[in-house]
Amino acid sequence: EGQKPPHFCPDPEDTSQKSWSDYFILPVLKAWDDALYKRVCPNNDKKKVMAILAVDHETASGYTSLMMAAESGHERCSLELLKAGAAVNHATADGFTALMAAAQNGHEGCALELLKAGATANHSSKSGRTALMQACQSGHEGCALELLKAGADLEMQTAKGTTALMCA
Repeated sequence: EGQKPPHFCPDPEDTSQKSWSDYFILPVLKAWDDALYKRVCPNNDKKKVMAILAVDHETASGYTSLMMAAESGHERCSLELLKAGAAVNHATADGFTALMAAAQNGHEGCALELLKAGATANHSSKSGRTALMQACQSGHEGCALELLKAGADLEMQTAKGTTALMCA
């Protein structure tokens, strides 16, 4: 109580740090339930948990808690982060977003919640890749369909002229 929470979002590219599972964020993402709240916050204070998660804190590679939740398919955690004001369209320096992370890994529920929260379906990375391309390349039909329903453009191309259909 009264102390600043430690940094729980290590850079995944820095191998000198502990593994992700050694940090607080993964247990939160994996077990978003009452038992966790009671263990972490005896008063079951969601605001305190959100402060610990550092809603829009970026790792050295530009990832936020929302991006990590979407990438891992943790829908409830994504919803809580969005409710707490997480930036839905935050992008890393190379243009990668939470929606792209969810689509790339086939997390349809997360992708749908991100789209409902205002994620840009046609955002493209610096190389021109979109969430639809990510979903198609990885064979995630459900994500691709949700992105198309949200207005994702099938005709968008990467810098090399690749479309989502080509990725599929």
